[in-house]
Amino acid sequence: MRGEFYVLRKLTRVLIFALLPALAPGASRAVDSEPAAVAACATEIASCGCTITKPGIYAVTEDLSASSGLTAGNGCIDVKAARVKLLLQGHLIQGAGTGVGLHLLPSATGAFVEGQGAEGDEPGTSALIEDWDTGIRWEASSGILDHLGSQSNASFGIELDNARGNDLSDYDASFNGIYGTFIFGSSANQIDAAKSGDNAIAGIYLGCSTGGPSGERCKGVKPSNSNFIYDVHAGVSKGSQVVSKFGIVIDTGNGGNLVTDDLSRGDTTDDLTDMNPGCGTNIWFANSFDTQSSTPPCIQ
Repeated sequence: MRGEFYVLRKLTRVLIFALLPALAPGASRAVDSEPAAVAACATEIASCGCTITKPGIYAVTEDLSASSGLTAGNGCIDVKAARVKLLLQGHLIQGAGTGVGLHLLPSATGAFVEGQGAEGDEPGTSALIEDWDTGIRWEASSGILDHLGSQSNASFGIELDNARGNDLSDYDASFNGIYGTFIFGSSANQIDAAKSGDNAIAGIYLGCSTGGPSGERCKGVKPSNSNFIYDVHAGVSKGSQVVSKFGIVIDTGNGGNLVTDDLSRGDTTDDLTDMNPGCGTNIWFANSFDTQSSTPPCIQ
């Protein structure tokens, strides 16, 4: 999956069954189409491998593991319906190094994902999604996510993929193999009150490269514009075993983003980076950092 961008196109059911009977889910980003047989999630979810196909309230009732089965898109839970309220209730969603822990498809408009522990659990406990390739892939619009961790995934903690108008807050995307938060072709989203540091390459990255800032415009990918990133810790924590190269990065061609009141220190290359000349139309204001990269200097 790492570094690939939608190699497979949407296939009709006729082609799947008539021409490609042996086709298995690939390692690239998930294909939008669903096979004929979809294991629909019950309102109480006790195992991986189901898809939410109807609006409503759904609750995870126990810790989940990839070993119990996966969806056709190689994930634990896929959300396909609009107006879904998904309560993770402080549970662990454990992967095996591949696939996606929680996948919100483009049709999952207006989703609400809450990770807070269930009533009666220890106060303040949050759900944890770990050991997948991507912890959360969010392709939907106008949704809300809060109170969960997406950590120790091979590539990304949270990936906003052509997503718009979402509010992600109070989450922890640490110790991931590439980025904590990957904003790919996604605009008008709000990232706040979160921890997205201690990741191998960067805490938060806006662009399309999986190797860090490229300094080049993305081809065939919409820019990530007008995102609001504030009150986020994106650097290196004291005593961390993972030292990021970058804290927050905006790559070339992404504009109108506001980055303010964020903390990023201790990164090996730069804490804050904007590859657009003079930051383009991005605004960086009232951030706390040690090093920055912008020409001419425009990060504050």
